[in-house]
Amino acid sequence: CHGPAGAGDGPVGRRMGALPLTSARARAYTDGYIYSIIRYGRGLMPRYGDKIYDPLDRWAIVDHVRKLQAQTPLPPSPAGGPK
Repeated sequence: CHGPAGAGDGPVGRRMGALPLTSARARAYTDGYIYSIIRYGRGLMPRYGDKIYDPLDRWAIVDHVRKLQAQTPLPPSPAGGPK
């Protein structure tokens, strides 16, 4: 859904409006919050706790999201928005 670079542009993500994991909003989430979303789901994001059983695997996904964010420049703020 989020695409290989986490930009929200995966085949399903485009149709569903998946949050880009590299957005300022996603970057502001704490690691624990991202872990919780993976485990329990939220909004459009389904739960994966019943598919990814090992907590260490879930933390590895959190680490992967952070690596994607570190590799991707923060998108510019919209005109008139905070800088």
